[in-house]
Amino acid sequence: MSAAASDQAVLRLVEEMEVLLSEPGVLDQTRLKEWNRRFNEATVRAERGPGWSAIVDRAHALGGRVDRVVEGLHDQGRGIRGQLEMQERGARALRGYKGA
Repeated sequence: MSAAASDQAVLRLVEEMEVLLSEPGVLDQTRLKEWNRRFNEATVRAERGPGWSAIVDRAHALGGRVDRVVEGLHDQGRGIRGQLEMQERGARALRGYKGA
């Protein structure tokens, strides 16, 4: 694989993640882990030819976007857990009220 081709493989993965991040609800943990595995493999094989610094800049910007999406997913999870806890407390209160 030529330097240009190996670097282009990394660029294609960066572009793939940019598309995934632009589609709400598409990114999940499994998909992110698989993409990360392929990205790491491609980065190891990359020969870092001319234009590599531009690819690195895009990848770093992408990393920030991924971090924000992951934090948003964590926030959603915390919100869902909070709602479930409130429902459980309500159910316990109702059971206690019916038993009284």
